[in-house]
Amino acid sequence: MFFNVFIEIFVFLIACCVGLYFSRYFSKFYLLHLFQLLVYLIIYVESHIIKASQDIYPIFLVKKNLWVYNVYMPLELFILLWAAVVYANNKRITNLIVLAFACCIFSFIYETSSASFFEFASYSYLIGGITIVTAYIIILYLIIVEKRRNQAILPEFWICLGTILYFACITPYIAFFNSLQTNSPEVNKFLYRLITGLFTNVRYLMVAIGFWKYSKQKTSLNSLHNGK
Repeated sequence: MFFNVFIEIFVFLIACCVGLYFSRYFSKFYLLHLFQLLVYLIIYVESHIIKASQDIYPIFLVKKNLWVYNVYMPLELFILLWAAVVYANNKRITNLIVLAFACCIFSFIYETSSASFFEFASYSYLIGGITIVTAYIIILYLIIVEKRRNQAILPEFWICLGTILYFACITPYIAFFNSLQTNSPEVNKFLYRLITGLFTNVRYLMVAIGFWKYSKQKTSLNSLHNGK
């Protein structure tokens, strides 16, 4: 467990450090993804503080730390879809994304109000995950169609691919999170560490590559401009 957590934190900090170091070069799309990283950092630390406090404060034995992710879920959805809207810069795509976001928020409010805010809103996460995957597949399509060259050299390609892989792979599992937690908590614990740990590392490693490639691209352009 310690090794998995160490790797996860290490990869995440690489993405944060690369993003913060090169943030002066970033356009709005990249700044939004950096902002999402920083929000996740706060949520990640807070959830672990609450988990570690369960033995000290009995209230947390009941409520645990799942409500923290209910706070984070709509924030992450909003930031990532905003970044997609910024990149697409297309009225029709923007309208579709806004409509999808509204549906996700309605689902989230309904699920948390009909059950409990302290229970993880897994079905809302499923809808949000599908929405993010769809939005970023559209962005990836725009990248491939509009920039007809080697996709591996494009920084936005790496960020979109990392986002798609992450949500496409963990969303089916998250949909059954509450059911597994109730019926097989040990199995759920193992799957959570395996699936989310693996694809979180993949996602943020690709985001770090995207940040680095974008900054390299911008510094190269600046060098050419200054040379002239």
